Amino acid sequence: MPSARNQMRIAELFIVLMALSFLAHGQDRSKQGRDNPSPGASTSTRSAPPGKQDTKDINRSKPRKEEKDPDSRTRTKRKKSESDTEDARNSEDAIDRKSDQDSWDNGKVRDPHRRAVQTDHMQMFDKVRSGMNSGSVGLFSESLGPQVHVSLRGGESGYFSSSQAYYVLERYMQSNRISDLDFSTMEESGGTPFATGRTTLIKKGMKETAQVYVSLSQVGGRWVISQIKIY
Repeated sequence: MPSARNQMRIAELFIVLMALSFLAHGQDRSKQGRDNPSPGASTSTRSAPPGKQDTKDINRSKPRKEEKDPDSRTRTKRKKSESDTEDARNSEDAIDRKSDQDSWDNGKVRDPHRRAVQTDHMQMFDKVRSGMNSGSVGLFSESLGPQVHVSLRGGESGYFSSSQAYYVLERYMQSNRISDLDFSTMEESGGTPFATGRTTLIKKGMKETAQVYVSLSQVGGRWVISQIKIY
């Protein structure tokens, strides 16, 4: 039989072995827990990588173009306003040009190549003005062409020879007094000199405003009156 002392030593050794076994078992469980984390740990909130956080912060803190340059929107609006004004001005100019092309000026469409008449043409128009204001066709009868187109308000209209045109105009001015005739325009368009202006017609004491149009053409190397129109 072992002695009592030996029995005590065996008991102490057993206790030590048990303690070591217990400690070793605890360490194994701890290591297993670290290698296999629990489901709750996998759902924990993870922070974004430092690089992405920095990028977001930089983008968030970077001012927008409008904030960086507060006058940019003002300059954009100013440019748009100037562009709209220029477009409106161009549109108005286009309308004016179209109006000029579509309008009639005393029986003549506006001609972009129109120019002032020569001195001898101007002298012929002055003779017509003086003759009509004085009621004397003879002041310009020598300038009547071989065929003249005459159109008179309330009178005859058609093509007449120079002598016929003389009498048609003379009879008309006997019953219709012409006064204050003044040619406001004396120009040449398409190789045809013409003059136009306003006058006052007096018939039986009644006054009315009329327009006079006279044009020239070249016949036999000389300029003659080819049309007289009172309307």
